[in-house]
Amino acid sequence: MPIMWDLCSGLGGASEAFLANGWEVIRIENNNELGHVPNTIICSVEEFYETIDQWERPDLIWASPPCLEFSNAWNAPKTVARREGRDFEPSMELFHLCEKIIHQMNPEYWVIENVMGAQEYFNGILDKPTQIIESFCLWGEFPRIAMPVNYKHLKPDVGSKNPLRSNYRAKIPYEVSLQLLRAITEQTKLEDWL
Repeated sequence: MPIMWDLCSGLGGASEAFLANGWEVIRIENNNELGHVPNTIICSVEEFYETIDQWERPDLIWASPPCLEFSNAWNAPKTVARREGRDFEPSMELFHLCEKIIHQMNPEYWVIENVMGAQEYFNGILDKPTQIIESFCLWGEFPRIAMPVNYKHLKPDVGSKNPLRSNYRAKIPYEVSLQLLRAITEQTKLEDWL
């Protein structure tokens, strides 16, 4: 059974299609409010890293470090600081830890996902995004994700008072998860013929 690790998994959107199609999925999330999401282990990525030698090597690692500090949104810390003429440097600690886990586990496929505003920080380390799907920038080693021509992602409006609003807005759409699964599955079948 193939294995996927979903780091900073939130509501589990990135791994949803994989879980539904028989993959063993391990979701790592530090928000206790998301403990109800299937296959979620509530702990920090740092705590998980301390135990990775106890886990079987994954075939795919997806990591979505929180985007708030990288975002170009009007009220995001970087944008506010720049409007006010202040220096701002986002914390890269979680990004570097996810990258370290990927290098240490060396999965066949990996994805680090974030917002457009992360490019100015990630591109110097990972080069340009491997693929951009609407507002989702994806860096990594994975087959091209063929999205339907008419695909349009609509961010859910759960209301500004919802404590999980940022999680709902950042949730990777099921269609992205499904098309990545299909791309990996088709590539695996093709490799069997070679």
